[in-house]
Amino acid sequence: MELLERAGELDLLRDALGDAARRRGSVVLVSGEPGIGKSSLLRAWSAAPGEECRLLVGWCDDFLTRRTLGPFHDVARGAGGALADAVARGDTNAVLDALLDELDNPLRPTVLVLEDVHWADEATLDVVRYVGRRLERRPALLVLSYRDGDLHADHPLWGVLASLPTPTVHRVELRPLSSAAVQRLTEGTDLDPRQVAALTGGNPFFVTELVHDGGALPTSVTDAIQARVRHLPPAAREAVEVLSVVPDGIDLAMRDGLGLDPLALALAEARGVLRVDGATVRFRHELTRLAVEASLPVAARLAHHERVLDCLLAHEADDAAILHHATAAARGDVVATHGPRAARVAFGAGAFREAAAHQANVLRHADLLSVEVQAELFEQQAWTLYNLHRVEEALAAARTAVERRAELGEPVARARALIVSSRMHYMANEPGVAVDLADQAAKLLDDHGDAEQRAEGLVARASTYALAEHPADLSLRLGQEAVTRTAELPRPDLQSLALNYRAVAQCAGGRTPDPDDFRAAIRLALEGGHLELAARAWTNLSFELMVAREPSEATRQVLGEALAFMVDHDFTSHAFDIRARLAAIDVAQGNWTDAEAALHRLRDGTDEHGVIDLIALESLARIALRRGDLDADGLLERSWELACRSGAAPYIGLLGVVRMEQAWLHGAGDADARLAALPLERLRPRLRAEALRYAQLAGVPVEAGAEVAEPWASGLRGDWQAAARLWRADRRPYELALELSASGEPEPMLEALTIFDRLGAAPAARLVRRRLRELGVRRLPRGPQATTREHPAGLTERQAQVLALLTEGMTNVEIADRLVLSVRTVDHHVAAVLQKLGVDSRREAAARAAALDVGWR
Repeated sequence: MELLERAGELDLLRDALGDAARRRGSVVLVSGEPGIGKSSLLRAWSAAPGEECRLLVGWCDDFLTRRTLGPFHDVARGAGGALADAVARGDTNAVLDALLDELDNPLRPTVLVLEDVHWADEATLDVVRYVGRRLERRPALLVLSYRDGDLHADHPLWGVLASLPTPTVHRVELRPLSSAAVQRLTEGTDLDPRQVAALTGGNPFFVTELVHDGGALPTSVTDAIQARVRHLPPAAREAVEVLSVVPDGIDLAMRDGLGLDPLALALAEARGVLRVDGATVRFRHELTRLAVEASLPVAARLAHHERVLDCLLAHEADDAAILHHATAAARGDVVATHGPRAARVAFGAGAFREAAAHQANVLRHADLLSVEVQAELFEQQAWTLYNLHRVEEALAAARTAVERRAELGEPVARARALIVSSRMHYMANEPGVAVDLADQAAKLLDDHGDAEQRAEGLVARASTYALAEHPADLSLRLGQEAVTRTAELPRPDLQSLALNYRAVAQCAGGRTPDPDDFRAAIRLALEGGHLELAARAWTNLSFELMVAREPSEATRQVLGEALAFMVDHDFTSHAFDIRARLAAIDVAQGNWTDAEAALHRLRDGTDEHGVIDLIALESLARIALRRGDLDADGLLERSWELACRSGAAPYIGLLGVVRMEQAWLHGAGDADARLAALPLERLRPRLRAEALRYAQLAGVPVEAGAEVAEPWASGLRGDWQAAARLWRADRRPYELALELSASGEPEPMLEALTIFDRLGAAPAARLVRRRLRELGVRRLPRGPQATTREHPAGLTERQAQVLALLTEGMTNVEIADRLVLSVRTVDHHVAAVLQKLGVDSRREAAARAAALDVGWR
């Protein structure tokens, strides 16, 4: 069929290739709905690219669980060499290097086309992210096609696309065909172009499928596809039905093994159902395959999966492909044989989502696995789910792994399972259990392990004690001993952990850690290929800067570097942590609305709220307290309880400081007791100084010793001018206003009032107004208009907005769209509104709002 209305897109692709020939590489994103013509566009362009080039093409396939580095198996067949070797080994890091070498051909530009990346496995997405960010000065073009409508909000492809450098990205968003184009495609047929346009919406695939049918207009495109298949000769129809259960098509070498007649395949190709790409036979369009597969009776589908599976086994095919068909065919014996290897490859490549799916599929047949294999899979599953921020499931997997290792009775392996379980218990905010398990592991390794294994036990104790601060002096000693003992071992993973957690222990002990320890830990982890350990060191360095309350912009830069690393390698859990800390910087700089929205989006995206959730809770509690929200006290109390349960001084300090600020704002009489509850000697100087300053404002006598950090120290000494100058330079408006308000002089206090009003800090503004009146100042700024903080039903501003839209009869989905929130967030707001109004239904809420004459103010 003729390619219509795509001239502009073809020109863009040709121009991008011309730039690549001049070493100005870029990425072209070709997106659109299924059937819109992405593959047709790329085939037309590759047939006449406008420049002499080398073309490498790979396809992503819709397996039940993705094939690790899926499209690069296709690419490797054409490229060979180091790339083929790296792909065969499933070595993602080696693929990165080999692929960049392939894309740096000085003789002619190289075009790498990856089709249907909405189905890409995580290892492939890592490669796309890595390569896509390094094309700017290479003679190469990376072309990605995907269905944008198939990408849910948290699909990992969005993160990959967002990470690509904007100047090097070209977007081709394909649109449906116009009525004129549809009319042109239907010329010479009996089809009514208006009916075709109405039925298909201008989708090129639907249009061409109907034109191929050539007869009366079918009631649906699916009917058209099925009708065409039914009209194939029996052998060709059988071949099409068998191939419909194979998402990525088959290698021609497997044709005889499947019992497929070559002439039947040729006939199906001639009829436009199948196509041959090199040595692969696949459907001409994925929608056709899906329609055919959906039409099969269940028994026939199972039989075809069995047939393909037997052929794959005979050809010793890829384990992931075998697992796909074995799972669909309910062949537990094959799943148990090949599934563990597929899971191991995905886990080793850092393709966590694919690994999780493989692990789940295989463990459904745990009764067919040896206890040893079960133990290994549960350990891998624990780490996989941990990295996906599914802490409770990770903890359950880790516990099961310990049980399986206990059954086997091998002490070293059992100790390693205990170390995994210890980590998961800490992440679930169970530090006491984590410490106990680390102690058990270390004892087992001391009693039964060699020197290297004993070092593993020591490092596990050192890391867990540092995190749990149990107690601080022992944490420091263990950290130093771990660094010393691992220095001579050929184990960069242990060396990285030892340096990382020695620095953490120094933080916990109230000392200033050596940032070089964190950076050396990152370097060692990367050199050894231990990406998760590098992520941990990045995370801990970022946390140290946060609790140290270092200048915000310097901290933001480090956090930005850390987040880029997490995004590059899809460490969901660590990225959650870093994003929460970036929001905390926004809080410090007065961007409360943006920070609050970011934190709610972050927390709404998961049901997991372990220890790393405390950074988000601290920021949300600060915002609520400073705005005077009615739910502030409850939120702060819950967060404080979680911090105390963690046993970690930094978390206790962060939430304890908010409680000291609460004592000042509310005039609480227990400020001295609140201060006494803080482990001041174990807090970093700036955090300790912050606690003391709020205690002083709350009426507690404190002294500014030599160890108290600026700018808080100036405030504690009564030098409000020096403190205000430093806070102004640091772009911290709330703290600036705090010191201006403490001056006791009308002019700076009026400036403080203006800042507090602008921030929406109503409680602090009330304190300043009252003090100004006491000083005899009569003409005070009126401040902002009354907000929902004075709402007669006690609703927050956002809840009042939700109530107003609710009374208009809007659904939660419509409210979410209007307020640019997630539906889940609106669900929470509606539940809170009903509770505060004391009603059980939306109708009662609307009636109650009318009676109170309240709504969106």
